[in-house]
Amino acid sequence: MYIGESVRKITKTGLESCAATLVPVGSIILSNRAPIGSLGISKVELCTNQGCKSIIPTQINNYFLYFVMTLQKKNLNVLGNGTTFRELATPSLRNYKILLPPKEEQDIIEKHLFDENGKITRFIQTKQRFIELLKEQRQSIITNAVTKGIDDGVKMKETVLGEIPEHWEVRRLKFLAEVNFSTVDKHSHKEEKQVRLCNYVDVYKHEYITNDFDFMIATATNAEIKRFTVEKGDVIITKDSETAADIAIPALVVENLENVVCAYHLAHIKPNRELIENEFLFRLFQSKKINSHFEVSAKGVTRHGLSYDDINSVFLPYPPTLKEQQEIINYIKTESRTLDIAISKAEREIELIKEYREAMIAEAVTGKMKL
Repeated sequence: MYIGESVRKITKTGLESCAATLVPVGSIILSNRAPIGSLGISKVELCTNQGCKSIIPTQINNYFLYFVMTLQKKNLNVLGNGTTFRELATPSLRNYKILLPPKEEQDIIEKHLFDENGKITRFIQTKQRFIELLKEQRQSIITNAVTKGIDDGVKMKETVLGEIPEHWEVRRLKFLAEVNFSTVDKHSHKEEKQVRLCNYVDVYKHEYITNDFDFMIATATNAEIKRFTVEKGDVIITKDSETAADIAIPALVVENLENVVCAYHLAHIKPNRELIENEFLFRLFQSKKINSHFEVSAKGVTRHGLSYDDINSVFLPYPPTLKEQQEIINYIKTESRTLDIAISKAEREIELIKEYREAMIAEAVTGKMKL
């Protein structure tokens, strides 16, 4: 609900030399593109870049306005214009009409919603923490399985990665897979062919990439299509982000996709199927041991990123036979099944409480709820 801190800062000199202006505490900040309609209330004086609009309440309770605007996302997106991504223009927002009860009623509605929203937020935070703990437990299962194996009695040997089973091998990624950095961005160009784009969010938010995704539409050259077309079995990872913790988040392509290419900000990895199972490689990237290596390797100031060499040179442990790799994959699925069910159930509960919150807000701000 609140914006009180930011990753990026601006100096007084910088502020005076650009078109941005400071807005007061209590202002409503609304994203006006990619996506349209995300909201926050400023807890400090701040300025925004061109991706946001600042709404300074004058004749309206700012919390009441915040709750009203949480319901307008779909309508505001309809008002957006653009081809590669929709953007909400200032006149469209300025002329947007909302229901406005008398100030006394606004205050009553705001108090009720503020209290109820606080309860719902605490419920969601509790569930999110529960999900985090379950995911940590699952990651522990994955890390142990892909770095130590599943045979408790196996002899171990010391390597650059610590102890691994004696019969396992350690190789750099470049000897196990082909790594490419995509050059396809979100912009469309007339001379290029239309494609569906597997972008950063698709990978960051999902473990498995399928044809059911609502992929962004973009364009690419013939050479880019040939090089970066996504196929079943490919592993895709995030190669840069604003925080090092979001580096090298992996996703596995689990079915044949139609006209989908990998987007900029992602590394497109094609495993050598004779040496390593695609899902085993995916699980390696999920493991804490390998992921922590990339957190350390990531470089940058405002945005952290991995170089081509950072990814290609990472050491990976693996069993020499595909049969043992597949046994480990099956073990991870079996051991994680109960955790996955619990995670899905908690995520569904969060979705349901969010739906309830939206319905409650709608009834309150439209006068259908007696307070």
